[in-house]
Amino acid sequence: MNQAFLNQINQSLIQSIKAKYSMDDAKVLAVSEAGKASIINSLKSFVIKNGTTEIEAVLLNKRSFNGTALQKFCFQNFEKDIADKRILSVEQTNEVAEFSINYLIDQFKTGFNESSNSRDLDGICKFLDIDKKLLNLVNSPVGKILGKFFK
Repeated sequence: MNQAFLNQINQSLIQSIKAKYSMDDAKVLAVSEAGKASIINSLKSFVIKNGTTEIEAVLLNKRSFNGTALQKFCFQNFEKDIADKRILSVEQTNEVAEFSINYLIDQFKTGFNESSNSRDLDGICKFLDIDKKLLNLVNSPVGKILGKFFK
């Protein structure tokens, strides 16, 4: 993925979490690092297992992120990653994970919409710096069957 873009939204997330939850710098940075790794791994895993249809619909504003399988998948992984590191209490882990995932996806959508990239899979690939040939393989029937083995 585009590292400059990820760093930009990560810094924005750090400031938002710090302001919203009044956390000290060490906790905010620990949550941020867990979140950055978690969202990237979640998106990659989700695409490998399910293809890009849902992500495309969310980024192209054809479908709300709320209530999607993508949201549930990202939230569960992020919540687990924070809980595994024992950074926050159980209650705060849930709240911070939900806020962070929704915030990050909103940032992805805003960044994509403000970019000059085309509003299709080509534009999404260019924006996220993802190889379209690899995505075409993942989206193929054979790729989806293979992706089911990674569940």
